[in-house]
Amino acid sequence: LLVCALFRYRWGVLLALTLFTLYMFLLACSLFVFSIVGLMHVWSHSRTRWYAEYCRWREKMEKSVESRPLSLDWKDASELDWHDVIHIVMLPSYKTPTSVLEETLMALEKFELA
Repeated sequence: LLVCALFRYRWGVLLALTLFTLYMFLLACSLFVFSIVGLMHVWSHSRTRWYAEYCRWREKMEKSVESRPLSLDWKDASELDWHDVIHIVMLPSYKTPTSVLEETLMALEKFELA
């Protein structure tokens, strides 16, 4: 813009604003597309039964360990058990009404692995 002002190019401002508007439009479009893709991933993964997937993966790992020769430098990937992982849920409760906290805790209680 400064160059356009120095050389008295009157269409420079319009060109700069048009390029900036085009850039912001493309940025907004990419944000929209990737947010839709992210929501689709969250939706598809929320329907997955992760414990059943873990059991299938564990069986597959046990079969592959039996067919593989023992090696001292190979770390066994099936050492991690389902119950070895601890999930911590943090509930921010500053100025949150008690009814909302009760509803949140009741929703967490409904999960079979909680």
